[in-house]
Amino acid sequence: MDQIFAQIMEYIRATWRYRWYTLMVAWLVAVFGWIGVYQLPDQFNASARVYVDTETLLAPLLSNLTVRPRIDEQLDMMTRTLLSRPNLAEVARRADLDLAAKTPETLENIIDELSENIILISAGHSNLYSLSYQNPDPQVAQHVVQATLNVFVESSLGNTRRDLNTSREFLDQQVKAYKQKLEAMDERIKEFKRENVGMIPGENEADYYGQLQQAQQELQQAKLALEEAIRRRDSFKGRLQGTEPVLLDLPGTAAESRSDLDGRITAMELQLDDLRLRYTAQHPDVLATKRVLATLQAQRAQELAQRRQAGGGVSLSAGTANTYIQQLQFALAQAESEVASLQARVNEYQQRYDSLKAAVNKIPEVQAQYTELTRNYGVINSSYQRLLQSRETAMLSGAVQNRTHTVDFRVVDPPHVPLTPAGPNRILFSSGVFLAAVAAGVGVAFLLGQMRPMVLSRQALERITDRPLLGAVSLNETPQMVRVRRRGLTAYALGSVTLLVTFGSVATFYLAG
Repeated sequence: MDQIFAQIMEYIRATWRYRWYTLMVAWLVAVFGWIGVYQLPDQFNASARVYVDTETLLAPLLSNLTVRPRIDEQLDMMTRTLLSRPNLAEVARRADLDLAAKTPETLENIIDELSENIILISAGHSNLYSLSYQNPDPQVAQHVVQATLNVFVESSLGNTRRDLNTSREFLDQQVKAYKQKLEAMDERIKEFKRENVGMIPGENEADYYGQLQQAQQELQQAKLALEEAIRRRDSFKGRLQGTEPVLLDLPGTAAESRSDLDGRITAMELQLDDLRLRYTAQHPDVLATKRVLATLQAQRAQELAQRRQAGGGVSLSAGTANTYIQQLQFALAQAESEVASLQARVNEYQQRYDSLKAAVNKIPEVQAQYTELTRNYGVINSSYQRLLQSRETAMLSGAVQNRTHTVDFRVVDPPHVPLTPAGPNRILFSSGVFLAAVAAGVGVAFLLGQMRPMVLSRQALERITDRPLLGAVSLNETPQMVRVRRRGLTAYALGSVTLLVTFGSVATFYLAG
């Protein structure tokens, strides 16, 4: 806190060093500012008052048959009428302001000035409005107010009719648009019914649920059969991978075995050709048949190789064991084929079940969409009926407006201009000039003090140097120095007081008129 106070005191000392600049700048700004305020032209305020009567005899009689604008809407219409550029151009023409406009830019400036200075004020709920305008020439101000009042009244009388015509045209467009919407909604509902036959609310839905239940039962049976086939296949795999074989009583010679293998291979090839005609190469039945065919071909090649090594004959025990292994391999191949076939069947049933389930789940969605369509149709149809009724009301209201006057304007106070000017407020402006002059002088002195810094205290010297401060030498003023300093302070105070007295004189002059 002490450092902040010390810093403030340094700023004050630095500004005080250039106090004469403060006084000179303040005098210059004040003198020129007061001269400018004195030269400001007087502003004369012309005003008029008009009463809007919206109560007529037909109002209670046609209250339920026609539409009449509210008072706030009427006020908004009046404001928009005054601020529209065509009406302001008409005001400028009637007040002869356009005679001074030599170029289009000058006329635009006149219209902008009228838009800023013409003021319409409402007196509340009494339907009484005040119209005012300020101008240095009192006659011009009065002419502008009179022209604005005439345009205001004349345009307001026709605004209601124009609004009704515009409303009727708008209603005609909306009726046509909503009729097209209704036709489009009819087509959408027809197309929706055509795409979702059997799922529309009110139609029979039992067939879907019966098919779903049947598909679920078939899927469960197929899964059970697949599980049994997988267990058989795993059993055959276990026997081939290490269980001790149990020889079966398989009659026949090796030649008969080869004959059986050749027949099976031929049958598998025929079956594979038939499957390729019906399915793709990646179908599970095709792949399983290929595996069985490859296994049979490998068995036949193995038998031929063994017979070549044995010289055309084999022992009874070796042939029997080999036949048993072949039978197990063939059984395994058949089991794998059956597993693949059942897996394909399970997949097919699963797809059928999912499809039916999706269809059943889609029924509530279809019903919701159909309900939304019909609800939207009802909303549009209701709006269409209301638009038809509103159009009839607008036509009747237009007929009433064309034959009667529902709004009456009465000029309470004609345009007049007081003898004394309404502005500008020279006392306020002069006070502002005085405060601005003082602020400008202080600001200049402060800037000079910051631009030309000096060390004015021990604390400032301690902040700007890191060397130890051993002591300070004070100034012992002589009597002559004291007299000079006092004369300077007296002159500065006299100049400041004179500026303040001058401001008081200027304010008194304006107060006295």
